[in-house]
Amino acid sequence: MSQNFHIIENDQQTGPYTIDELRKKNIQKNTLVWTEGFSDWTKAEYVPLLKDILNATPPPYTKAENTNNSHQSNPNVPPIPPDSMTNNFSYELAKRRERFFATMIEAIIITIPLFIFLVIV
Repeated sequence: MSQNFHIIENDQQTGPYTIDELRKKNIQKNTLVWTEGFSDWTKAEYVPLLKDILNATPPPYTKAENTNNSHQSNPNVPPIPPDSMTNNFSYELAKRRERFFATMIEAIIITIPLFIFLVIV
């Protein structure tokens, strides 16, 4: 059974929609959504099930006003991508020391049964 969502469009409640139907409606991050289990309306960006839909949906286009000053920068220029060294995950990686100790514990866990097996044989 697929989950159905209700959304707010033009200050009116519409739905229910399946995820595929929402994909066709091109909902935005700030679109209010509700589904069974929610206590209140929630922005679509906070609903994990809708993450793929929002990533695939471009923001609405608004035509920049033409000015006589052609030297002004274009406000619709995309932002500079983050540095490749930046952590782009939605979670924080363990620190180097924590990873080292985890590797040491894993090596001990593997070594003990191997040692026991070799002593018995």
